[in-house]
Amino acid sequence: MKLSFSQIKQSLNALVVRFPATFVFSVLLLGVCYWLTMKCSGNEINDFELQKGFVTYFIGMGMCISLFFELWKEDIENKKRAWILYAVAIVIAAIDAFYLYQTFLSETIEKSYESIYLARLAVFVAILCGTVCVSFLKNKNDVQLWNFSWRTCGAVIISLMISGILAGASALLIFGIDELFSADISSMWYLRSLLPFMVLLPVCLFLIRIPNENKHDDNLYGSKFYTGVTRYLFIPLTLCYLVVMYAYLCKILFSWELPKGTVSWMVSVMMYGMIIVEVLLYPAVQQGVKSFECKMAKLFPWLMLPLLVLMSVAILRRVSDYGITTNRLYILLETFWFFVVCVYLIVNKNKRILWIPLTFCLLFLLSSAQPMNFCKLPKHIMSASVSKIIEKHAPDSLPMNRETFDEWFTSLPANDKKKLYGEMYYLEREYGKKSTDQWVSFAMPYSYYDEETDDINRVPGVAENRESIYFSYNDSALTVPQGYTKVQYIAKIKYTHDNDKYKMDSKHRFWFKHTERDILIDTAELRAKNGEQLILQTSDPNYIFIPTRLNITRFDVTSEIFPESINVNGYFFGK
Repeated sequence: MKLSFSQIKQSLNALVVRFPATFVFSVLLLGVCYWLTMKCSGNEINDFELQKGFVTYFIGMGMCISLFFELWKEDIENKKRAWILYAVAIVIAAIDAFYLYQTFLSETIEKSYESIYLARLAVFVAILCGTVCVSFLKNKNDVQLWNFSWRTCGAVIISLMISGILAGASALLIFGIDELFSADISSMWYLRSLLPFMVLLPVCLFLIRIPNENKHDDNLYGSKFYTGVTRYLFIPLTLCYLVVMYAYLCKILFSWELPKGTVSWMVSVMMYGMIIVEVLLYPAVQQGVKSFECKMAKLFPWLMLPLLVLMSVAILRRVSDYGITTNRLYILLETFWFFVVCVYLIVNKNKRILWIPLTFCLLFLLSSAQPMNFCKLPKHIMSASVSKIIEKHAPDSLPMNRETFDEWFTSLPANDKKKLYGEMYYLEREYGKKSTDQWVSFAMPYSYYDEETDDINRVPGVAENRESIYFSYNDSALTVPQGYTKVQYIAKIKYTHDNDKYKMDSKHRFWFKHTERDILIDTAELRAKNGEQLILQTSDPNYIFIPTRLNITRFDVTSEIFPESINVNGYFFGK
């Protein structure tokens, strides 16, 4: 088809008429991306930079919400209701962005950014799923949904390919100008010139290609190419995976041993692969063709059920041995969903696929986007479990210091030792030192309890006269020191033994260099302040350093020997 300027103009006009709000948000997103590149202060973060981040979050969420409601209102008679609900959703998104901004500025936030991120991710996934499915909820079958989804996926791929080619060509052009004419173009200008091809263009191309007239096409769409890929690639890979998993199942049955923890993620990959195959085979199943593909579609859910039982045993064993954690809660929920998917596919013979993403989104929302979510629930469960063990073996007084705890801990049964240490260490690592303050007055050391020897490591990870000093602090509770307006985050920096990087002034105090600044480390203070905010002096009087993680290995406390290595995370604060 011949492409002309008038056709491009006509397509853009149709895009703006059909998706006015989504288009406006996409233009705003491009503007915000340019805004993010302006007044950039490198790694330094301040309130203004934080504001830009949450404005970006709001616009991105607004764009997804707009697309959802604009597609939905095409299929309902009451347009007014759709626009009212749309306005309410946008207001909620704006309030949420402002709430997040205030939360990240808060000096008293309890934990967990993980909970915040997962809740928003669940909402985002639900909106995307709803965008695809909302127009077909009342249909008796999923033929229209299949056709729409297939064409929409094609629109995404084509949009990204065209945008990627144009972005690459533009980058090459700028590079040529830079090299041939010695223009000395900075990397930031490279980025700014490519932003339209990376942000606005793919969005517009995608919106233009979303099915319109053929949105409710009842003629089942298929492709010889994807049919061949499914038959000769996806199905054989799935069968090979099944053979391996069943071989392992036979092995543990004959040896009568419990499955390994890695079984959970392997079966999960297997299950998601099976779901993809079932979705790809939907046209063949609906056409009623008695083919190899249709037989596999009916057989796969049956074959997965024994593996799901294996997965259930593996995760329940981990829960029994080490308690409930956030990851294990999600795996348990995932296992339940897998069982439901398999049973439904068996009963309904793959006649409907709509409910698969919808139930996934519903369970994800219920587990993540409500006050007592899976990130917070383990804290309450483990706290109750630790309290039960402590009440059972009744120490003389609480909280216990390190010496008293060591003596009391050694008297416990091995099972209680393993469970108590595992849960207390998890609570402290995930929720901060305050989560264990009611029981102990010290920070729970890493590798405190050795299951094999049923003994404790009074100086964790040491050879004679040596120690490994570990310090951690939950930066979600970080308090910004008064008078400091600049911050720079230092992530995963490792220092190996180098006399040029270290200066010693005592057995317990030394300086190590980072860029142009030296940081003073007092190992005694690290031990005493583990789990608390610690402010370290630097050689620059205008800067201080607040560590979030410090791991010093092979530091000999009996002599003035340099540390062999230091791993450090933390924040520089400057005036």
